[in-house]
Amino acid sequence: MAEDISAKYWSAIEKAYDDLNPSGGVRAFREQYGKVEPEIGKLLAVHWCVSDVCNGGFHQFFYNDTGVLAPEAAGAFEAFGMTACAAVVRQAMSRLGPGYPRRRWLRVVRLWLAQARRLKSSEMLFDPEDRAFYKSYGTEAGGYEKAGVDYLNSRQIGDGGRTL
Repeated sequence: MAEDISAKYWSAIEKAYDDLNPSGGVRAFREQYGKVEPEIGKLLAVHWCVSDVCNGGFHQFFYNDTGVLAPEAAGAFEAFGMTACAAVVRQAMSRLGPGYPRRRWLRVVRLWLAQARRLKSSEMLFDPEDRAFYKSYGTEAGGYEKAGVDYLNSRQIGDGGRTL
């Protein structure tokens, strides 16, 4: 069953995933992202968030080009009924100060400054959020892939308007 859900999720985002280039700069990427169906865009934002956070924590997500979509990922988790994940993403974003920085260089500067303020702490900057995210992304609302597919199916998006 999980393999089937994973295949359906990937099937829904594959073309858009291949067409988008997050390393082309904020303006170009957001322009490309804006051409994707909003529902598919939500799945993409969640996909990149989960991929980066599970690979290197929120630090990696915010450091990478795909971190430009952190606000979209938080909104997508909310739309999927994954309110705990949405709250964790928003909490992690808040550690970078007011007004989430879309530009990568500014996120990197804020990451460095925020971590530098914690030098005396035994925890890394995002340890609490990383732990909370790892606990919830695969289980809340049946897991992010199931929640995403259910979200698309509720709107009859993907695969020619048929449910996935």
